[in-house]
Amino acid sequence: MGKNKLSDMQRAFVDHYIQCWKATEAARRAGYSAKTANVAASKLLKNPRVQAAIKEIQDQTRSESIMEYEEACKILSSIARGKAGDYFDDYDRVNIHHLKLKNAHAVASIKQQMGDGYPVLQFRLHDKIQALERLAKLRGWDAPERHEVNYTVTPPEDEDDTEE
Repeated sequence: MGKNKLSDMQRAFVDHYIQCWKATEAARRAGYSAKTANVAASKLLKNPRVQAAIKEIQDQTRSESIMEYEEACKILSSIARGKAGDYFDDYDRVNIHHLKLKNAHAVASIKQQMGDGYPVLQFRLHDKIQALERLAKLRGWDAPERHEVNYTVTPPEDEDDTEE
C-alpha cells in the first residue's frame, strides 16, 4: 500500500462517513463488525491518510459548490442579453424548448394558466438593468464612488485664555 493509499475498507469507511457523518455507522457499513465498529471508527478517524481523504472530499465538494467569478459574470451577461423575443416561435407562442436551449439564465419565472379554454404559458425575465449594474460592479467598470464629507473642526479653547 502506497504512502497515501487507503485500503478498500478504509476507502469504504470514508465514502460512508461523508454520507452519514456518523463514524460508527460508517464503519459498520464499510464492513467492520458491529461489535468492533465503534473502536474501528475511532482509530480510522485518527488515521492521517483517512483524515486526508475526508478533507480532500470536503474540499472538492466545497469548491464544486462555490460559483467562480467568471461563471457569475457569464450568468449576469446572459441575463443582460436576454430578449423576450428569443423565446417565441413563428406563431408568437412561447416555445418551451427555446426556454431550455437559449438563454435559460435570463428567465426569472414560468407560469402556466388557463386562458379561453387553452393553457397559456407566461414567463418573466430577470431585470436586465440590475444584472448590468451587478456585472459592472463585479468587473470594476464603474468609477469609484466619491463621497464628500463636510465638517468643521473647532479647536478647543485654551484654558489660560479663559481665566484672564
